[in-house]
Amino acid sequence: MDYSEMLPVYEGHMMPAFGDEPPCSYGCKYCFAHTKGFCQDADQLKPGSPAEADRQIRVTLERLGKWVHCLVSSRFHELFARGEQEGLAHVRRLAGYGKSVSLLTKAALSARTVDELAELNNRMKEQGNRLAVEVSFVSGRDRPDLEVHAPTVQARIDAARLLAAKDVPVGACISPVLPEEIVSTDELCALVEETRDVMGAYTVSRGFAYTDEIDERMGLSMLPGVSDHTTHNHTNPLVEAPTFSHWHLYSDPRTHELKKHIRRGGRPAFSRSTLAVNHLIRTAGGTVPEYLWQVWQREAA
Repeated sequence: MDYSEMLPVYEGHMMPAFGDEPPCSYGCKYCFAHTKGFCQDADQLKPGSPAEADRQIRVTLERLGKWVHCLVSSRFHELFARGEQEGLAHVRRLAGYGKSVSLLTKAALSARTVDELAELNNRMKEQGNRLAVEVSFVSGRDRPDLEVHAPTVQARIDAARLLAAKDVPVGACISPVLPEEIVSTDELCALVEETRDVMGAYTVSRGFAYTDEIDERMGLSMLPGVSDHTTHNHTNPLVEAPTFSHWHLYSDPRTHELKKHIRRGGRPAFSRSTLAVNHLIRTAGGTVPEYLWQVWQREAA
């Protein structure tokens, strides 16, 4: 089997990129997609053309289809950055492969777009699939110092409420969990309290990958205690480019307690998006392979 023609599959999830996704315009200071030397249409992220991407997806599904149950929207782009209709076209293209779809977004989706996503989710149900949407947050209050051009926190929560009202599985992705000196525990807990009634699951990211440039921009290495929770020279094979001198991986010590706080309030919380999405799909009646559900049960315990 020639694996060079296939896309990576992790915990039943596959993240294809077609080459025509819009770059994210939110300008978040913690995101490596806005780091000098990183190009959102870099060769390592994109195929030669959408047709080539389609071929790779079909080859992977032909050979490993029984191990793939969900296609993931590109985490290096904001699909709705150029407009909601274009974003919808991308989501529909992913759904066309006959698998569940996971969408991560910060967009303040309109009621019309939510209606169209709900209609797509209803059509996907005929094949045992679901559309799961994770809404991304870094704090429970607006932080234009960190998310320069992103929609307000309330606008994102309002979009999540619209999705949930239309029976679209929706969760919150708290990522990255930044040091206490930047985003306080009170801010994170406020987000949980404000969204607990609407989110079906939470992802609390256990690691934050950043470059030297991001470190300089945010002053991370100058904060007390950060070095105690940072692994240096971290390698991120999906995005590493020769222009990057060093990667670092910061794991905030509060993530475990934050997950426990969420669970005490009656909502599941996970350290990986794949597990949260699997929960959203299965609890909404979608199909998740049994072996992956066992992984979920171990994490949930």
